[in-house]
Amino acid sequence: MDLYIRRERPRRRRWRRLVLVLIVISAAAAFVLLRVPMVSQSLPLPDGFKERSAPPATPTVAELDTDRVADGDRFVQEGKLDSALAAYRRATELNPGNALALARWARILTWRRQLKPAVEKARHAAELAPENAEVQALLAQALDWDSQIDAALNAAHRATELAPASADAHAYLAEALADKGRWNEARDAASKAVELDPNSFVAQRNLGYTRELVGNLKGALEAYQTAINLHPRLSYLYIDAGRILKAMNKSEEALAQFKQAAEVDPNDPAAHDYVGLMYFAANDLKGAAAQFQKAISVSPDYANGYGHLGQTYFARKQWEEALPRYEQAISLGATSVEFYYQLGFSYAYLEQCDKARAWFDKALAIDPRSGPALEGKRYCAGK
Repeated sequence: MDLYIRRERPRRRRWRRLVLVLIVISAAAAFVLLRVPMVSQSLPLPDGFKERSAPPATPTVAELDTDRVADGDRFVQEGKLDSALAAYRRATELNPGNALALARWARILTWRRQLKPAVEKARHAAELAPENAEVQALLAQALDWDSQIDAALNAAHRATELAPASADAHAYLAEALADKGRWNEARDAASKAVELDPNSFVAQRNLGYTRELVGNLKGALEAYQTAINLHPRLSYLYIDAGRILKAMNKSEEALAQFKQAAEVDPNDPAAHDYVGLMYFAANDLKGAAAQFQKAISVSPDYANGYGHLGQTYFARKQWEEALPRYEQAISLGATSVEFYYQLGFSYAYLEQCDKARAWFDKALAIDPRSGPALEGKRYCAGK
């Protein structure tokens, strides 16, 4: 028994020592594990580590739609109006309440004579931001070009009240005053606009416009050329200059300006329309018709394009071909008295005076002294 007992004692002591060692190791491991996060936080990180590991900041909707407006403004400066339209449209998709994007969108539509949607968007912008001077000024332009002169005057006056130092606001006021026939006030507003900012192409252009309407063609052309120099990528400025040159009987120079307008903005229907009118005046009916067709191709709602195309058929005595073009022009809002009485004559020459008389009467409602309309009524009276 003694031998057995002596043999067991050493084995028990070794077991106890093994357990003690395991306890010490476990405690040390736990201590190290607990310390690792603290140590790792205290160690310096490599340069740029946080920047590389952190997720990129997500731009807000406000930042995104502001960026799109800035893109649109840059595209306008570059003359890339289709890209500008897309940028402003995207801004309004991101933020339907972005009045500035809507107003600047409307401005391009106005330049391109897409007046109904231009007025619609400009009005919406003004509803969203009634205290924004630029929005009111661009609403004034859209309304004026759409022949809503009184409403344009109200918007322009509001713009100048909100921003008395805005050259563009006074320029749009000058344009509306000129169209209202208030020449002296228009001249003063235009002069003030240029005084406030001689580098505003809007101010220079509308100074030219006020001069044009009072018959100062030389002064108008000078102002239009200054506007072109300030912003050489806008087609309507070349159209203005070409119109003056045509009035001065400088046909070749006028045609060059109209062609430049079409080159600067191939999607401006008025540019093609004016080129077509020059061809028509030169009796190049085929060339004129091609230009008028271009005008309505780039803008299917461009009323004058249909009316002028109708005139090319009328000149060829193709009455049946002329009829639908004139009717389309009038249905889209064209107000040229020529379209009305020529439509009447087209029916009259087709032996349909019952339809012709109504169009002669409508022509006389536009211009009671229209000689051709009166002649048309006499023609049908004998039938």
